[in-house]
Amino acid sequence: MTNLKSPFTTLLLLVITLLQTSITAQAQIDSVGFLEKTEATIVKINASVFGIVPDNNQGQRFIAQNLPARLQSKDTKVLVSGIIGRIPPNVRMMGTPFQITHIEPIEKSGNRGSGRTGEATTGGIKPPKSDAGGKTRTITGKEEKELMRPQTHSVIKPPPKNKTNNMLNNFNFDWSNTTKQLQGVVQKRGGNLFIIKTSAGQYAPQNLPALYQKDGMKVVVTGQTAPPPPNVRMAGTPLKIETIGVNKLANEKGVVKKLSEKLYVIEVGNRRYIPRNMEAEFKNDGRKIVFSGIVEAIPPTSKMAGAPITLSSIKKQAPTSSKAKTRTPEKRAKRWWEFWK
Repeated sequence: MTNLKSPFTTLLLLVITLLQTSITAQAQIDSVGFLEKTEATIVKINASVFGIVPDNNQGQRFIAQNLPARLQSKDTKVLVSGIIGRIPPNVRMMGTPFQITHIEPIEKSGNRGSGRTGEATTGGIKPPKSDAGGKTRTITGKEEKELMRPQTHSVIKPPPKNKTNNMLNNFNFDWSNTTKQLQGVVQKRGGNLFIIKTSAGQYAPQNLPALYQKDGMKVVVTGQTAPPPPNVRMAGTPLKIETIGVNKLANEKGVVKKLSEKLYVIEVGNRRYIPRNMEAEFKNDGRKIVFSGIVEAIPPTSKMAGAPITLSSIKKQAPTSSKAKTRTPEKRAKRWWEFWK
């Protein structure tokens, strides 16, 4: 009679190994689902990027950072398991992020590969050999103990954990570009994807405040841009916002007013602004100034003494000349009786 203990322990080992790997990997990726022992095909996207396409869903393509180098070959058939990640906002990728937890090649004859170093296997333990009569022999106690021991050393290790668990941290943006000022309109592109469209092009902000996530809102932004990461299609040029507002003022004349011990505002006609960064020397009630800056939006649930403004420049108004102008008398024609004088 065939002993069922061997296949049962082997299956239990696989479950334990996959469970351990899944728990570890979940901490590394913002998962939205799992793929379990699915036959798939390796496809070549470009010279350095390979994707994984499930045979039962040709419209789906996964991009895995830990695909073994020896399997990076076009039309390679594999059996794969792993964690399906979430595509970050404002990013268009060549495929869905994927973390491999188990992968092995499938040979043309339909048999699976032997499991080399780098793929998830049962730890390299060979199944019990058949005896001379073709029957499966009973495994020994030592072999059973070895099978039950977790073989985590042969499972693919996930990428290093990101400090903020944010998929965008996987991209090394080069923020060395000079800070620039942009004027444009916020546009919603579905879900939580927002871009800023300007006359010069589209920008994908990485830190757009919730107050400005409104379709059609006009904004003025200062920030740094970076080129998109290789092999990634984004909705626009990456943008790291430094300041953002709804209006830009340049060389505006106003008067400083003191509302309280710590609150000073700038009045321009019937408009009032609360400066975020006004220096102490200008905090003098009644002082006339010339200033420039970006006016920020007022939160809909807040009552403020004025619109917040981040100043880019400020100076005292030049004093006006006090010298009175001499008025010259108007020339007129002489009257008829003045000719007799």
